[in-house]
This record gives sequence, C-alpha cells and structure tokens, in this order.
Amino acid sequence: MNFKKRISIIGGAPNSGKGSYGQLFEEKRGLIHYSTGDALRQSKDIPEVLAAMGKGNLAPDDLVMRMTAEKILSTEKEMLLDGAPRNLYQLGWLEGWAEKNNYEMFFFFLDVPEEELWRRLNNRIKDFQEKGLPPREDDNPEAYQKRLDIFNEKTLPAWLEAEKRYPKNFYRISAVKDIKDPEQEAYALGILVDSTLPF
Repeated sequence: MNFKKRISIIGGAPNSGKGSYGQLFEEKRGLIHYSTGDALRQSKDIPEVLAAMGKGNLAPDDLVMRMTAEKILSTEKEMLLDGAPRNLYQLGWLEGWAEKNNYEMFFFFLDVPEEELWRRLNNRIKDFQEKGLPPREDDNPEAYQKRLDIFNEKTLPAWLEAEKRYPKNFYRISAVKDIKDPEQEAYALGILVDSTLPF
C-alpha cells in the first residue's frame, strides 16, 4: 500500500527531552511539533483535565486522540506527535486512524536513565526558584513520581509493542547528552534523516 503521508511520533519518559527534540526537528527539518501535554495545559475549556494533570494523572484517552487527529488533519506538513500514544489503547486508536486516513507511522524513542530524569527535574525546579517563578504544577516530586510510575506501567509497554509491530519504523535515540551539544544534535538529526531513506 502506498502511503500519502508520514507521521513521526516522539516518546520517552517525563523529562527525557521530548519538547527539546521536537523543537529541534521542527526548526531543522520542518516538522510540525505537537505536544498533547502543552495543548491541554493551554486549553481553558477543560479545567477538570488540568486539575488531574496537576496531580500526575493522564488526560482522558478519547480527548487526547481526538485533539491529536484534528491537529494532524489541520496541516499538509509532516506532524511530530509528542505525548501520544501513552498506552496500548492509544496505540491501537492511532493505528486504526492512520490506516483509515492513509498515513505511515515512524517512532522515535528517547532513552534516558531514571537518575538523569530526576536530576533534570531538580534542576528545572531550582531554575524556576532562582527566577522567582513557581514551577509547573505537575513538576512537584510527588506528581512527577506518579507520572513516572504511569509511564513505566502504561506508556512504556505501548512503545515496546510499537517496536515489535514496526521494527523498520522504530528508532531509539540515546538522549543523555545535552541536545545543545553539536554532536548530539547531529546524531539526533542523522537518525531522523535515516528514517526517510528507503530500505
């Protein structure tokens, strides 16, 4: 089957750098970076969802996927999804939607050890404090631990399943080094470029 378009999907644990890599791919390769988390935080129409996120919980699956599908269809450019799929249900939903709408999916998973994730969280909280600003509500340690637990219990299995189902379209990126490092930037962009080459 010939696919008309491709969807790139970036994943990893909270604080793995999805936003930074998404911004890089957008600036250097022209992809449209769409973060479901940012989209939900910026929405003023769903206060109950924002309250749940502040406690470390996830937004309802159908809401996330509906917003995601609408965003994909809103542009002719390649979309880089950040924040979905977060569980096996969302993976199945996205698979069915992509097949129905003639899209091919490519997955990019950011590998970062847990101790590095916590170091980044603490540094971000410290940075907000030094600037006299309150941290994001879902950046407190208790909420972050809950987000990490949910990632390991629900999100990671979905990505491991995607790796099994789409081995030729699945790429792991070692994301410990600072993305501002020119070598790390070149390495990440190289993987993205490789994904566009024919097998």
